[in-house]
Amino acid sequence: MNQEPLKLSNATKWHSAGYTGKGVTIVIIDSAGKPRNHMRDYYVDIFEDQTESGHGANVGYVAHLYAPDARIIFLDKRYRDRNYDWLVRNKDKVDLINFSQAGVGGISTPEYDKYKTLGVPMICGAGNDYFENKISAPARYDWTIAIGAYHWRQEGAFRNQVPAYSNKGAELDAVAFAEYYMYDNGRSWLVDGTSYAAPTVSGLLACYIQYAKERDLSVDTESLRKF
Repeated sequence: MNQEPLKLSNATKWHSAGYTGKGVTIVIIDSAGKPRNHMRDYYVDIFEDQTESGHGANVGYVAHLYAPDARIIFLDKRYRDRNYDWLVRNKDKVDLINFSQAGVGGISTPEYDKYKTLGVPMICGAGNDYFENKISAPARYDWTIAIGAYHWRQEGAFRNQVPAYSNKGAELDAVAFAEYYMYDNGRSWLVDGTSYAAPTVSGLLACYIQYAKERDLSVDTESLRKF
């Protein structure tokens, strides 16, 4: 169901070569992050306090599509101090942080300024505000990697193009596929938005990080941005 964007992004080639995010940990900071039953092998609600499987679970699933052997940890964005304290204690065990929801309508997000000191690359959705020359925070901060949306489907709204809703501008680092089918309890549905473009990139970068680790190559925000 979601195989076409994996092929178009060359993720399937990485997987065939053995690079699947093995040994890589991605932290998802989001909302409604209770793992669905089919996600329990790779996705952890670290504080076990989620009651809804929604946006955060969707984001985690997309990251898993691209990095099927990565460990994915969910942190609820409502608990800022708790999240930051946990990341400070565990930063040496975390390879990537994925923000998909922060900064609606272009508002500032000063609460995330201190995340720069963690030294962990952060992948952020650019926002869905229809801005032509501005992206949302923290995506617009120079120490994060900002990702806009690209629609890959051959039919439907915005097909084969950057959709109008995806924020744009000079601060954007890349666009990535943003349409995926979710499934649960025998039903499926389509989601889209820069929220799902970000974990596309996080998953792909997890495959590269596995490659880099196996070769003792250094990995930081700037090297990942160039990749």
